[in-house]
Amino acid sequence: MTKTCMEKDCQFGGLVQEINDGQTVKVLCGVHSIMYALNESKLTYKKGYPLKSELKEQADCSCCNNLAINMIEHLPTENTQWTLCETHLKKLLTHSLSPKEFHQLYNQYGDVYLLHDDFYDPETGIAFQQIE
Repeated sequence: MTKTCMEKDCQFGGLVQEINDGQTVKVLCGVHSIMYALNESKLTYKKGYPLKSELKEQADCSCCNNLAINMIEHLPTENTQWTLCETHLKKLLTHSLSPKEFHQLYNQYGDVYLLHDDFYDPETGIAFQQIE
């Protein structure tokens, strides 16, 4: 699988999120992952993308138990695999989790990049700056 952003004019590779909704797989850099969360219709994929999903089963969301989208966050030191419904995935990508949601995910996933203290106060779970 490609580790380069699938957005038409983006060549960014390496630090990407692989979003698998059970039908398609989208590999997007941080900027285009935020665009996906805010308004996916504004994305223009390279020819042949997104890819068809080969996912056999979908899990439940780690926050609300609705049907989850799988997202693998590819980072230099480790990968984090998220199982979140569309609503919670978009809230995670735009740093707009509620304090309750933040603590729920922090207890499950730990101190990972998208829950980092650059984005949330680790004690209160309040987001410092939501992306809108």
